Amino acid sequence: MAVDIIAIERTRLSLVNGSRNLSLMLDKLRLIEEIRDVDVFGFTQDIVDLMKYIESSQEQLDAYIKDHRKLV
Repeated sequence: MAVDIIAIERTRLSLVNGSRNLSLMLDKLRLIEEIRDVDVFGFTQDIVDLMKYIESSQEQLDAYIKDHRKLV
């Protein structure tokens, strides 16, 4: 009888642990779904716009340096 109680308790603990693990996996899947829903195109476009702005700023800086060298 004691062996049966121990076996039942082990089974119960295994089920509890399995339930917790399943819950954690579901939470991770929900997080993955949320990440997929992010507007990737908008983010990519923001990066492209930023790169264009940096290139434009570099061109302006180069022009200022060139003009400054002419004066000096």
